[in-house]
Amino acid sequence: MKAVDGSNFAWQPLPIQRFAMACPARELLYGGEKGGAKTSYLVASICELLGLAHRKWEATGKKQFKCRIGVFRKNL
Repeated sequence: MKAVDGSNFAWQPLPIQRFAMACPARELLYGGEKGGAKTSYLVASICELLGLAHRKWEATGKKQFKCRIGVFRKNL
């Protein structure tokens, strides 16, 4: 995967994470027991969207007001 600054970082999704990342739905319920790698999925799933918004900002110089991301956890 690529970070917002364009650098590479190593992260390989688990099969269930790969399935969730390929889901075309606008909302996704991803649950499971402790240690199911839900947090790493949440972090990785928004990287692509943030990168796209950042590249649009670099190209146009305009803030991307339509980029809204909500991450909800039981314990923040």
